This record gives sequence, structure tokens and C-alpha cells, in this order.
Amino acid sequence: MLIALESLEPGARVCDVARRNGMTPQHLSTWRGLVRKGKLRLPVEEETLPAFASIEVTQDDAAAETGTIEIALGELTIRLSPTTPAVRVAEIAMALRSAQ
Repeated sequence: MLIALESLEPGARVCDVARRNGMTPQHLSTWRGLVRKGKLRLPVEEETLPAFASIEVTQDDAAAETGTIEIALGELTIRLSPTTPAVRVAEIAMALRSAQ
């Protein structure tokens, strides 16, 4: 999906990027639409990622019994399945952190 990322750079033209990569502008435009709708994720430059997210791990008897992952911020608590991928848990934690 680096092609879609390239097409979103300032000054890039969809038709030029598509031609360079052997695809139609319509196909690339479809990918760009998916990016805007959040249905296609683009790679993130490493320097834009936070160095760390502060997470406090506590023992909660109710959560421990069910294996539930809980992310709390003030009065908001998000409960996740224990099978939730670590990447998704981190994405949610970072989204909450940026919403503060």
C-alpha cells in the first residue's frame, strides 16, 4: 500500500503515481477512498509513533476471573477480549491518550 501513501504526498498526482506503478488512476483512486474511510491502513513512519504509552497494570478480581483486558481513562472503561491482539490494545491506548 506504499503506492497509496505515495499518492497522498503533497504535490503528487494520482495519474503520475498510477502510471509509474503500472496501474490505472481509477484503481489508485479506489485505494485512496479506502484510506479516507479508514478501511485501508497505511504504514506509519517510525518517528511519528510515540516512544511509549503509559499503562498501569492492576489486579482486578472481576477482570482476572474472566481474563478481560480493561483500559480505563477517568470514568471511561473499555473492556476487551483476552484474545485481542496486543497491537489493537496499543492502538486503543494511544487513541485514548491522544484524546486527552
